[in-house]
Amino acid sequence: MVSIHKTDGILHKLVFEVRYRFGFTYLDRCGRFINRVMKEMPEWVLASDVSPQGAPLVSLKNGTRFSFGSYKYDFSLEQQAGGDALAARDVNAFRDQVGFAGKLLQDEMALTEFTRVGFRVWYLFHANSKPHSEQIIRECGFFDTSPSVAPAFGGDVEAQSHTVIIKSPDRSYRISINGVERQMQVDLGEAALSLKPRTLSSGQKEALLAKMKATKRVKANPEFAMMIDIDAFIDDPHDIDHRDFIERSMAFIEEGLPKAFRKTA
Repeated sequence: MVSIHKTDGILHKLVFEVRYRFGFTYLDRCGRFINRVMKEMPEWVLASDVSPQGAPLVSLKNGTRFSFGSYKYDFSLEQQAGGDALAARDVNAFRDQVGFAGKLLQDEMALTEFTRVGFRVWYLFHANSKPHSEQIIRECGFFDTSPSVAPAFGGDVEAQSHTVIIKSPDRSYRISINGVERQMQVDLGEAALSLKPRTLSSGQKEALLAKMKATKRVKANPEFAMMIDIDAFIDDPHDIDHRDFIERSMAFIEEGLPKAFRKTA
């Protein structure tokens, strides 16, 4: 879990992607790989039709999506609309899925030349409104917009988006931050929040549990938020160690991100 200024981030989405050269064996071996992965891990099923452009699979276990083609393969796991934030167990399950199916695909397609490997993470930090999300960005001090920009155009800063790429010894990190408004037509159980269990003649325990669950769902699904998008990547890697790359990237992100934010006066 990542916390910034005592506010816990909502782990919203994970993506792992590998790009490669000479992947046209996909056209010959696609069906064979799908048969193999579905036999060895029955949780994987086809999400839609296979085409020359790519093959989409989905996990019945947790909803992870896996697609592959002639140029790249990727896995993605996203917080369900109205559901809880992703947790450590979800990251671990995602890591294991990537480690197994990714290695199997590379073996089946005889992939040996890679142009990029990346592990991308999205966090949401709750805000009360879109202007409030912009205020959080300004106050967190991660990026600064010159005070001369808005007056130069005769106005005020309404929204901002910032990106920086950091080169570390073994991989690079692309960090982006912006305010978001999420449009979701999902019943989060807000009606339960208005109930006062002590006023009910019966079912107080059930009403209290419903209220607690609704509160948790609302917190995990903010309408407005500051979003931080972090992409850890290596260009032209010699080989791919799926599990290690995810584990080390995630550990570095969780440790480094809170340190990157300073509290402004």
